[in-house]
Parts: sequence; C-alpha cells; structure tokens
Amino acid sequence: MGVNWVGRGAEFLAFYVGENSIYWAGVTKEPSGEKAGPGGHKKDLVDRFGDWPEAVPALIKATEDAAILRNDMYDRLPVPRWSAGRVTLVGDAAHPMTPNQGQGACQALEDAVALGDSLKRNSDLASAFKTYEGLRMKRAYSAVTLSRQATRGVQLENRLACAIRDRLPGLIPRSVMLRLLDRTLS
Repeated sequence: MGVNWVGRGAEFLAFYVGENSIYWAGVTKEPSGEKAGPGGHKKDLVDRFGDWPEAVPALIKATEDAAILRNDMYDRLPVPRWSAGRVTLVGDAAHPMTPNQGQGACQALEDAVALGDSLKRNSDLASAFKTYEGLRMKRAYSAVTLSRQATRGVQLENRLACAIRDRLPGLIPRSVMLRLLDRTLS
C-alpha cells in the first residue's frame, strides 16, 4: 500500500514495504549534483516539505540521517534501435523511463519474456533481436511517453496549472480513468 502527495514542483511518496518499514521519496526539481545544505539532507527535506500534510514531515523526521540519500534522476530520448550485431539492450538500457508510472521493472520483465520467445523462434541472433524489438518497442515507448507526461504533470510549478492538475482527476469519469489505467497495465 502506498500514497503519493503532489505539490508545486515536487512530490512525496511513501510505501509500506513490510516489517514495520516504509520506503519514501521526496522528489523535487534541483540542479544536478547539488550538495546538502549546512544542516544536511534531512534538514533540506524538512525545510522543503515541512508544510505538507502532517505525515510527510513526520516520515522525514523519523528517518535517521544516514538513511537519507540524494540521487539525481536523468532521462533521455528514446533510441531508434536496441540491437547491433550480437548485442541487444533490455530494460532501462533500452528504454529508461521516469518512475511516475511504476512501469520500469514491469517493462524490463516484458522485455525478458519477449527476448526469450524471440530466441526460441530464431536461431540467428540478429533475427531474434529484430523480432524482439518488433514485439516490444511500441509498447515500451508508449510506457516511456506516459511516464514522461506524468512526470511533467507532477513537476508543474505554476499555481493555476497545479490547481487544474489537482482538480482534473475528480472531473474525469471513473470509466475513463480505468481505461487509461488498463492501457498502461495491459
């Protein structure tokens, strides 16, 4: 079970991972490689998320300083092919995506199944890799696109755009929301 809070230019998510443990992440738009302020990452996070719903700063404050990591997130445009000769790419190497659709590992698993099937049907590696790309590229890049769109949505900073983003899901009929979710998951 998890929860995701979205604010202006930032989001905070938390997931119960068992044994009384919670994984959480605070995502903000910051310069690449930025170092912690004088009080450390924990203070930076409390300063950034201190006025968010009570659970957010409480999770940050309850976490030991040494357990807080800061990692930059990078993205790149899709590449036109994943294979060359006897080498092919799978998962994030082939189609890295931002985490907002929760599809990174799922797409890598789908790659593995498609690649295995392609290798069974083709004795020539180049043919197997071409088959694999044909099976996977459209779906994987669809997930990349949806994830990018979701990332842009949660990183909005303009107050009006944020207000529209926050109200829009409540205005969309449940059947439409389920179809969009089904498109991602099937």
